[in-house]
Amino acid sequence: MNTDEIEIFRAARPEVAPYEPGRRARARQLLLRDEDARRSRRWWLSAVPLGALAGAAGVAGVLGRRPDESGGIVPVSAVGYLEEAARTVEARPEVRPGPLQWRYTKERLVTERGRELVSEVWMRLDGAYAAQPGGRDGKIEVDEDPLGKDEPSPLRRYAELRVLAADPEQVLARAYRSVDGVRERWRRERDPVRERVRAQLLTEEHRRFLVFCEVAELFDAVFTPPRLHAAAFRAVAQIPGVEVRSGGRDPLGREVVSVGKLDQWGTRRAYLVAPGSYVYLGVSAVRERDDLMTLPALARGQEMPVVEQVAVGVGSYTLREAGGIVDRPGERG
Repeated sequence: MNTDEIEIFRAARPEVAPYEPGRRARARQLLLRDEDARRSRRWWLSAVPLGALAGAAGVAGVLGRRPDESGGIVPVSAVGYLEEAARTVEARPEVRPGPLQWRYTKERLVTERGRELVSEVWMRLDGAYAAQPGGRDGKIEVDEDPLGKDEPSPLRRYAELRVLAADPEQVLARAYRSVDGVRERWRRERDPVRERVRAQLLTEEHRRFLVFCEVAELFDAVFTPPRLHAAAFRAVAQIPGVEVRSGGRDPLGREVVSVGKLDQWGTRRAYLVAPGSYVYLGVSAVRERDDLMTLPALARGQEMPVVEQVAVGVGSYTLREAGGIVDRPGERG
């Protein structure tokens, strides 16, 4: 995946938050590492920022299946569950990282062909350095000029989150303002990528879906202060159509609870958390219905991505295997 392709993708997805430092490099590394994955990639116009590879095509859905005779996945009260989650996370002490510490993340992308691509990255919190295993011996290699160095540093992201009001109403209001700003740009622009789907992108249902995605991004609590994390759970509970499902397992076999919402095209984006602890475990996007709006295929061209439909039960996963704040590259917490 070359730089031009990445920029094309970003141009087609302005509603997604900017890349963290190193995330563009991880996206390139994941796709270039596996030629088969490069051939099978998909580009999406709905808001599905799936970690390092937002919107890559996925595999048969685990959370998208209906309950079987053994019990399986069951819906639970969204309001009750999310309130319990909020009370649990807001009781935790806030951990304030230092500029010379490192953020460690290990993520696994599961592709539609059953292939698993792993990204393991350390990023110093001031954004100056990145590191990852290299070569056959897996020795940690430090990059003194990492891709994404010009983007906001993790420490800056943390500082921005700390000053946000930890009130669910204000969290929602801020998300709606952000989404409405993006939608206003869509109304004014003459972008060939979205021209044929502009009306679909400007529906009220898609507006709520984008707000859900923006608020739920705060579930990743590596930097989200506990009070803001709690406010995000309570804010999501107020968005129409949000559903909580328990009893599922992700492709790694871990028990997960999914907090998700169906978009207007029938794909359910879900944030996966661990039962009881509410630790963030990843994101899924599984096609669950094919009787809603149809996303038209766009003409293939050098300057626009290709939108392709996927079958019901097919989805994608970006799974957080490990993550946290460490003192030096190579530490895994």
